[in-house]
Amino acid sequence: MATTKILREDWLSTSKNTNHGESDHASAAREGIKLSLMSAIQKGRKFDLRKFQGRQNVNHSGVSHQYGNSSLSGRAQKKVTRSKAVKAKAKGKEKANETVIKGNELQIAQDLIRSGIAPNIVEDYLVSKQLVRSTPQ
Repeated sequence: MATTKILREDWLSTSKNTNHGESDHASAAREGIKLSLMSAIQKGRKFDLRKFQGRQNVNHSGVSHQYGNSSLSGRAQKKVTRSKAVKAKAKGKEKANETVIKGNELQIAQDLIRSGIAPNIVEDYLVSKQLVRSTPQ
């Protein structure tokens, strides 16, 4: 059970990390540090108004000062694309490892045949591992 009085919709619409807050903190610090209370309030207000006006301009014109779609939907789309790329890379590595394993198993099978194990036993083993297809007798 949640202990916050924030509406669920508002909570879900917030960022999952603090990157924006930390970035804004660093930007606001450029306005000055160790200011008097009045000066800090005034500079903070100007900073907030600039940020708000910038967001309003983006909403009105559709032109952002950053490259790409940094909206919530744009970030979600980038996440999906990144996730697909990671899965494809993992699948490629898996296939490469599978090929190495098959190559090793075939080398072992050849060594077994050279050492005197009956070829049909080795072939049955390879068929069970699905490394070769069974041949009709």
